[in-house]
Amino acid sequence: ALGAGPGITRVIAAAGADLIDAATDAAALAVQLGRLDTSPKPVTEMAFDPEQSPSDILAGLPHPVDALVVNPALDDPGSVSSLLAVATATATAMQDRGHAGSIVFVTGIARTGPAGPAAAQLQAEMESLAVDCAPNGIRVNAVAPGPVGANRRDNPLPSSAALLGQTRVHPVEVGKGVWFLLNSGLSSGM
Repeated sequence: ALGAGPGITRVIAAAGADLIDAATDAAALAVQLGRLDTSPKPVTEMAFDPEQSPSDILAGLPHPVDALVVNPALDDPGSVSSLLAVATATATAMQDRGHAGSIVFVTGIARTGPAGPAAAQLQAEMESLAVDCAPNGIRVNAVAPGPVGANRRDNPLPSSAALLGQTRVHPVEVGKGVWFLLNSGLSSGM
């Protein structure tokens, strides 16, 4: 099963954006990108160590970040913490450049089980960052899908936990929501 990441990458790449797909697991990232048609532009892969400082991660990028999607593994508190630090550093870099950018978090709706506390922490930190960034024109939003997944044939997976039907949310549908929030021409007031 694939999570939201491939759908987000597919939609943003199809829109023609210069895209850097970064993750802490280089092998999983290569497999994910190998399965996607990311034309018209290739996607730059970047694996990073979650222990690395956020400023070092940003310094290793080929160009400044105009928009950021934060899609952590909610069952891994370390992933949530390290990606929140990267989001805060990105917002600071945007502010320093005088750039009105966009940050979108994929928070999920999990409020119970192992992902519950991480989802709640992510939502609270995202809201705080949104308040801090708004005066500088940096939009911070969240997409909170229910269960997400598609199989290798790109069909949605069945799920008894799905709130709106019998299948999980397709990763591309999550990608469309993220793209809407990233794109200032579509969602400038959000």
